[in-house]
Amino acid sequence: MNIAAQIIGIIAMILSVTSFQMKTRSRIIALQCMTGVVFAVHYFMLPDGTGIAGAVVNLVAIVRNIVFYLNDKPLFKSRWWVVLFCVLMGGSAIVSRPEPISVFMCIAMVFNTLAVSAQKPTDTRKRILISSPFALVYNIAVGSLGGIINESLVEIITAITFVKENKTKKQEELS
Repeated sequence: MNIAAQIIGIIAMILSVTSFQMKTRSRIIALQCMTGVVFAVHYFMLPDGTGIAGAVVNLVAIVRNIVFYLNDKPLFKSRWWVVLFCVLMGGSAIVSRPEPISVFMCIAMVFNTLAVSAQKPTDTRKRILISSPFALVYNIAVGSLGGIINESLVEIITAITFVKENKTKKQEELS
């Protein structure tokens, strides 16, 4: 086990989990960019190249997040960006490490792309619930402790956030 890689993965996990607690789309995306950088370094550092697919899709995700952050600009308004990044996520994960386990990260990052493209934080969180189990399987297979903890916590925290949001909505309806 590469301890330095695992420590970097834990730092990425902390950034990722923090991002889902943000109240605005722009803050979620900004923290996800930072998370992508740190996770890319983490995956590159895993032994025997096992994390290469994870590293590559995280690098693509950084560019994707910037484009989606700028979607109020004319050049970046097109929904075709979503299609392009879904294709890039699928292609880069499979080409970078053509093993069956890479497909799990491919699927995870396609759903993650759909999540980040959502305009409302609630929609982002719903799509993340679909993405995380695929990423969890990948992280178990490549031995990413930070990734395993991250995906587990993301599922739990996102579910708790939904419960809180529904409780708040019900209270507002009763008022």
